[in-house]
Amino acid sequence: MKIDPIKLILDNNYKFEYKFYFISGNEITLMEKIKDLVISNYSQDDILNKEDLKDISFYKNETGLFETRKIYIIKDSKNLNEDNIDNITDNDDVFVFLIENSSKIKPIKNYFIKNKNFLLIDCYELTKENKINILNKIIQDYNINLTQELYWFILERLDNKYIFLEKELEKLRNIEQENLNIENIKKIISSNTTSGLDRFFFEVFNDNDKIINTYNYKVTNHKEVNEFYFYFKRFCNLIIDNYNESDFTKSIPIYLFREKNLLLDVFKRFNDKKRNSLLKLMLKTEKSIRLEGELSVVIGLRFLLNFKRLITS
Repeated sequence: MKIDPIKLILDNNYKFEYKFYFISGNEITLMEKIKDLVISNYSQDDILNKEDLKDISFYKNETGLFETRKIYIIKDSKNLNEDNIDNITDNDDVFVFLIENSSKIKPIKNYFIKNKNFLLIDCYELTKENKINILNKIIQDYNINLTQELYWFILERLDNKYIFLEKELEKLRNIEQENLNIENIKKIISSNTTSGLDRFFFEVFNDNDKIINTYNYKVTNHKEVNEFYFYFKRFCNLIIDNYNESDFTKSIPIYLFREKNLLLDVFKRFNDKKRNSLLKLMLKTEKSIRLEGELSVVIGLRFLLNFKRLITS
Protein backbone atom coordinates (compact mmCIF):
# COMPACT_ATOMS: atom_id res chain seq x y z
CA MET A 1 0.00 0.00 0.00
CA LYS A 2 0.98 3.64 -0.36
CA ILE A 3 0.98 6.49 2.15
CA ASP A 4 1.65 10.22 2.09
CA PRO A 5 5.02 10.96 3.81
CA ILE A 6 3.59 14.09 5.45
CA LYS A 7 0.99 11.93 7.19
CA LEU A 8 3.81 9.91 8.75
CA ILE A 9 5.53 13.07 9.96
CA LEU A 10 2.43 14.71 11.41
CA ASP A 11 0.75 11.67 12.96
CA ASN A 12 2.50 11.11 16.29
CA ASN A 13 0.44 7.97 16.89
CA TYR A 14 1.11 6.26 13.59
CA LYS A 15 1.91 2.57 14.03
CA PHE A 16 4.97 1.37 12.14
CA GLU A 17 4.07 -2.28 11.74
CA TYR A 18 5.42 -3.22 8.32
CA LYS A 19 8.37 -5.41 7.41
CA PHE A 20 9.12 -3.65 4.13
CA TYR A 21 9.29 0.10 3.52
CA PHE A 22 10.08 1.49 0.08
CA ILE A 23 11.03 5.17 0.29
CA SER A 24 11.37 6.76 -3.13
CA GLY A 25 10.78 9.98 -5.09
CA ASN A 26 13.19 12.78 -5.93
CA GLU A 27 13.22 14.89 -2.75
CA ILE A 28 16.19 13.46 -0.92
CA THR A 29 15.79 15.51 2.26
CA LEU A 30 12.23 14.22 2.74
CA MET A 31 13.33 10.66 1.93
CA GLU A 32 16.03 10.89 4.61
CA LYS A 33 13.53 12.28 7.10
CA ILE A 34 11.14 9.36 6.55
CA LYS A 35 13.99 6.85 6.79
CA ASP A 36 15.08 8.32 10.13
CA LEU A 37 11.47 8.33 11.31
CA VAL A 38 11.02 4.64 10.53
CA ILE A 39 14.31 3.72 12.23
CA SER A 40 13.60 5.79 15.33
CA ASN A 41 10.16 4.23 15.81
CA TYR A 42 11.56 0.72 15.72
CA SER A 43 14.56 1.66 17.85
CA GLN A 44 12.29 2.86 20.65
CA ASP A 45 11.48 -0.78 21.40
CA ASP A 46 15.16 -1.76 21.56
CA ILE A 47 14.28 -4.67 19.33
CA LEU A 48 16.29 -3.88 16.23
CA ASN A 49 19.88 -3.04 15.42
CA LYS A 50 20.48 -1.05 12.23
CA GLU A 51 22.68 -2.36 9.43
CA ASP A 52 23.37 -1.09 5.90
CA LEU A 53 23.34 -3.49 2.95
CA LYS A 54 24.79 -2.78 -0.48
CA ASP A 55 21.79 -4.49 -2.08
CA ILE A 56 19.22 -7.13 -1.18
CA SER A 57 21.38 -10.03 -2.37
CA PHE A 58 23.79 -9.41 0.53
CA TYR A 59 21.13 -10.24 3.12
CA LYS A 60 21.66 -13.36 5.22
CA ASN A 61 19.18 -14.53 7.82
CA GLU A 62 21.51 -15.07 10.77
CA THR A 63 19.11 -14.37 13.64
CA GLY A 64 19.60 -17.03 16.28
CA LEU A 65 17.89 -17.80 19.54
CA PHE A 66 19.67 -15.07 21.49
CA GLU A 67 20.31 -12.61 18.65
CA THR A 68 18.56 -9.31 18.03
CA ARG A 69 16.38 -8.58 15.02
CA LYS A 70 17.79 -6.03 12.62
CA ILE A 71 16.52 -3.21 10.48
CA TYR A 72 18.33 -3.17 7.14
CA ILE A 73 18.84 -0.02 5.05
CA ILE A 74 19.27 -0.71 1.32
CA LYS A 75 20.05 2.07 -1.18
CA ASP A 76 20.65 0.08 -4.35
CA SER A 77 17.90 -1.44 -6.52
CA LYS A 78 20.23 -4.11 -7.89
CA ASN A 79 18.69 -7.61 -7.51
CA LEU A 80 15.51 -6.02 -6.16
CA ASN A 81 12.60 -8.05 -7.53
CA GLU A 82 9.48 -9.84 -6.32
CA ASP A 83 11.19 -13.23 -5.97
CA ASN A 84 14.00 -11.92 -3.78
CA ILE A 85 11.54 -10.06 -1.57
CA ASP A 86 9.21 -13.04 -1.31
CA ASN A 87 12.15 -15.20 -0.20
CA ILE A 88 12.64 -13.11 2.94
CA THR A 89 9.05 -12.28 3.92
CA ASP A 90 9.01 -15.00 6.58
CA ASN A 91 12.02 -13.56 8.43
CA ASP A 92 11.67 -11.30 11.46
CA ASP A 93 13.92 -8.50 10.20
CA VAL A 94 12.70 -5.15 8.84
CA PHE A 95 13.83 -3.74 5.48
CA VAL A 96 13.93 -0.08 4.44
CA PHE A 97 14.68 0.63 0.78
CA LEU A 98 15.85 4.18 0.10
CA ILE A 99 15.99 4.55 -3.67
CA GLU A 100 15.44 7.61 -5.88
CA ASN A 101 12.93 7.43 -8.72
CA SER A 102 13.95 5.84 -12.00
CA SER A 103 12.16 3.85 -14.69
CA LYS A 104 13.75 0.56 -13.58
CA ILE A 105 12.11 0.61 -10.14
CA LYS A 106 8.56 1.21 -11.41
CA PRO A 107 7.62 -2.53 -11.36
CA ILE A 108 8.76 -3.00 -7.77
CA LYS A 109 6.93 0.15 -6.68
CA ASN A 110 3.73 -1.22 -8.20
CA TYR A 111 4.35 -4.45 -6.33
CA PHE A 112 4.56 -2.54 -3.04
CA ILE A 113 1.36 -0.61 -3.79
CA LYS A 114 -0.60 -3.82 -4.36
CA ASN A 115 0.66 -5.56 -1.23
CA LYS A 116 -1.13 -4.53 1.97
CA ASN A 117 1.80 -5.74 4.09
CA PHE A 118 4.32 -3.46 2.33
CA LEU A 119 4.50 0.34 2.51
CA LEU A 120 5.48 2.65 -0.34
CA ILE A 121 6.32 6.27 0.54
CA ASP A 122 6.90 8.59 -2.43
CA CYS A 123 8.70 11.81 -1.50
CA TYR A 124 8.53 14.94 -3.64
CA GLU A 125 9.00 18.65 -3.01
CA LEU A 126 6.45 20.05 -0.61
CA THR A 127 3.26 21.54 -2.01
CA LYS A 128 1.57 24.57 -0.52
CA GLU A 129 -0.99 22.25 1.09
CA ASN A 130 1.84 20.22 2.67
CA LYS A 131 3.38 23.37 4.11
CA ILE A 132 0.01 24.55 5.46
CA ASN A 133 -0.49 21.22 7.26
CA ILE A 134 3.02 21.26 8.74
CA LEU A 135 2.78 24.90 9.84
CA ASN A 136 -0.66 24.29 11.40
CA LYS A 137 0.73 21.35 13.37
CA ILE A 138 3.60 23.47 14.74
CA ILE A 139 1.21 26.27 15.70
CA GLN A 140 -1.08 23.83 17.47
CA ASP A 141 1.64 21.85 19.26
CA TYR A 142 3.47 24.92 20.56
CA ASN A 143 0.49 27.24 21.13
CA ILE A 144 1.84 29.87 18.76
CA ASN A 145 -0.49 32.80 18.07
CA LEU A 146 -0.19 34.36 14.62
CA THR A 147 -2.19 37.06 12.91
CA GLN A 148 -3.62 36.09 9.54
CA GLU A 149 -1.17 38.43 7.81
CA LEU A 150 1.84 36.93 9.62
CA TYR A 151 0.62 33.38 9.01
CA TRP A 152 0.55 33.80 5.23
CA PHE A 153 3.79 35.78 5.26
CA ILE A 154 5.57 32.85 7.00
CA LEU A 155 3.97 30.29 4.72
CA GLU A 156 5.20 32.02 1.57
CA ARG A 157 8.77 32.05 2.91
CA LEU A 158 8.93 28.36 3.77
CA ASP A 159 11.15 26.19 1.57
CA ASN A 160 9.81 23.42 -0.67
CA LYS A 161 12.50 21.03 0.55
CA TYR A 162 11.71 19.42 3.86
CA ILE A 163 15.03 19.74 5.67
CA PHE A 164 15.17 23.50 5.15
CA LEU A 165 11.52 24.01 6.06
CA GLU A 166 12.10 22.03 9.26
CA LYS A 167 15.10 24.15 10.23
CA GLU A 168 13.16 27.37 9.66
CA LEU A 169 10.24 26.14 11.76
CA GLU A 170 12.65 25.28 14.57
CA LYS A 171 13.50 28.98 14.67
CA LEU A 172 9.82 29.86 14.78
CA ARG A 173 9.27 27.56 17.77
CA ASN A 174 12.05 29.28 19.69
CA ILE A 175 10.99 32.89 19.20
CA GLU A 176 9.07 34.57 22.01
CA GLN A 177 5.42 35.38 21.33
CA GLU A 178 5.96 39.13 21.82
CA ASN A 179 8.66 39.05 19.14
CA LEU A 180 6.48 37.49 16.48
CA ASN A 181 6.21 40.18 13.83
CA ILE A 182 7.05 40.53 10.15
CA GLU A 183 10.36 42.31 10.71
CA ASN A 184 11.68 39.57 12.99
CA ILE A 185 10.36 36.82 10.73
CA LYS A 186 12.28 38.39 7.84
CA LYS A 187 15.45 38.07 9.91
CA ILE A 188 15.03 34.45 10.98
CA ILE A 189 13.30 32.83 7.98
CA SER A 190 14.98 33.21 4.62
CA SER A 191 12.93 33.87 1.53
CA ASN A 192 12.07 30.73 -0.45
CA THR A 193 14.18 31.21 -3.56
CA THR A 194 16.01 28.82 -5.86
CA SER A 195 19.70 29.24 -5.15
CA GLY A 196 21.26 26.78 -7.58
CA LEU A 197 23.37 25.29 -4.79
CA ASP A 198 22.29 21.81 -5.87
CA ARG A 199 24.44 22.33 -9.00
CA PHE A 200 27.58 23.50 -7.21
CA PHE A 201 29.37 20.15 -7.49
CA PHE A 202 29.65 20.68 -11.24
CA GLU A 203 31.78 23.80 -10.72
CA VAL A 204 34.75 21.86 -9.35
CA PHE A 205 36.81 21.90 -12.55
CA ASN A 206 36.68 25.68 -12.83
CA ASP A 207 39.75 27.62 -11.74
CA ASN A 208 39.96 28.53 -8.06
CA ASP A 209 39.20 32.22 -8.54
CA LYS A 210 35.94 31.44 -10.32
CA ILE A 211 34.99 28.82 -7.71
CA ILE A 212 35.63 31.30 -4.88
CA ASN A 213 33.69 34.10 -6.59
CA THR A 214 30.71 31.83 -7.30
CA TYR A 215 30.74 30.48 -3.76
CA ASN A 216 30.95 33.93 -2.17
CA TYR A 217 28.04 35.11 -4.31
CA LYS A 218 25.75 32.15 -3.57
CA VAL A 219 26.70 31.19 0.00
CA THR A 220 26.31 34.03 2.48
CA ASN A 221 24.78 32.52 5.64
CA HIS A 222 24.51 29.35 7.71
CA LYS A 223 21.34 28.12 5.97
CA GLU A 224 22.97 28.36 2.55
CA VAL A 225 26.09 26.54 3.82
CA ASN A 226 23.87 23.69 5.02
CA GLU A 227 22.10 23.56 1.66
CA PHE A 228 25.38 23.70 -0.28
CA TYR A 229 26.96 20.96 1.82
CA PHE A 230 23.85 18.74 1.75
CA TYR A 231 23.81 18.62 -2.06
CA PHE A 232 27.58 18.29 -2.35
CA LYS A 233 27.54 15.42 0.15
CA ARG A 234 25.10 13.46 -2.04
CA PHE A 235 27.63 13.35 -4.87
CA CYS A 236 30.50 12.56 -2.50
CA ASN A 237 28.53 9.60 -1.14
CA LEU A 238 28.14 8.24 -4.66
CA ILE A 239 31.93 8.18 -4.91
CA ILE A 240 32.47 6.65 -1.46
CA ASP A 241 29.78 3.95 -1.78
CA ASN A 242 30.83 2.61 -5.18
CA TYR A 243 34.10 0.90 -6.05
CA ASN A 244 33.76 0.22 -9.75
CA GLU A 245 32.63 2.25 -12.72
CA SER A 246 29.64 0.03 -13.51
CA ASP A 247 28.08 0.35 -10.04
CA PHE A 248 28.82 4.06 -9.96
CA THR A 249 27.13 4.61 -13.34
CA LYS A 250 24.02 2.74 -12.20
CA SER A 251 23.83 4.85 -9.05
CA ILE A 252 23.73 8.18 -10.92
CA PRO A 253 20.16 9.56 -10.72
CA ILE A 254 18.44 9.54 -14.09
CA TYR A 255 17.80 13.30 -14.06
CA LEU A 256 21.58 13.91 -14.10
CA PHE A 257 22.09 12.34 -17.53
CA ARG A 258 23.65 15.57 -18.87
CA GLU A 259 26.27 15.55 -16.10
CA LYS A 260 27.04 11.83 -16.36
CA ASN A 261 30.41 12.28 -18.11
CA LEU A 262 31.62 14.85 -15.60
CA LEU A 263 30.59 12.64 -12.69
CA LEU A 264 32.44 9.69 -14.22
CA ASP A 265 35.51 11.87 -14.70
CA VAL A 266 35.48 12.77 -11.00
CA PHE A 267 34.86 9.16 -9.95
CA LYS A 268 37.83 7.85 -11.96
CA ARG A 269 40.16 10.17 -10.06
CA PHE A 270 39.47 8.36 -6.77
CA ASN A 271 41.23 5.31 -5.36
CA ASP A 272 40.84 3.75 -1.90
CA LYS A 273 43.30 6.18 -0.35
CA LYS A 274 41.50 9.20 -1.77
CA ARG A 275 38.11 7.80 -0.70
CA ASN A 276 39.36 7.58 2.87
CA SER A 277 40.69 11.12 2.65
CA LEU A 278 37.34 12.34 1.33
CA LEU A 279 35.45 10.59 4.12
CA LYS A 280 37.70 12.19 6.76
CA LEU A 281 37.27 15.60 5.11
CA MET A 282 33.47 15.23 5.13
CA LEU A 283 33.32 14.15 8.77
CA LYS A 284 35.54 17.05 9.85
CA THR A 285 33.54 19.55 7.78
CA GLU A 286 30.16 18.32 9.01
CA LYS A 287 31.23 18.65 12.63
CA SER A 288 32.64 22.15 12.07
CA ILE A 289 29.52 23.38 10.26
CA ARG A 290 27.33 22.30 13.18
CA LEU A 291 29.54 24.02 15.73
CA GLU A 292 30.51 27.26 14.04
CA GLY A 293 27.16 28.86 13.13
CA GLU A 294 27.62 31.83 10.80
CA LEU A 295 31.38 31.19 10.65
CA SER A 296 30.53 28.00 8.76
CA VAL A 297 30.49 30.04 5.51
CA VAL A 298 34.30 29.99 5.60
CA ILE A 299 34.36 26.30 6.48
CA GLY A 300 32.17 25.50 3.46
CA LEU A 301 34.60 27.28 1.12
CA ARG A 302 37.57 25.52 2.72
CA PHE A 303 35.82 22.18 2.15
CA LEU A 304 35.16 23.03 -1.50
CA LEU A 305 38.79 23.95 -2.19
CA ASN A 306 40.10 20.89 -0.34
CA PHE A 307 37.80 18.71 -2.44
CA LYS A 308 39.16 20.37 -5.60
CA ARG A 309 42.71 19.72 -4.39
CA LEU A 310 41.85 16.10 -3.69
CA ILE A 311 40.53 15.36 -7.20
CA THR A 312 43.34 17.21 -8.98
CA SER A 313 46.27 15.80 -6.98
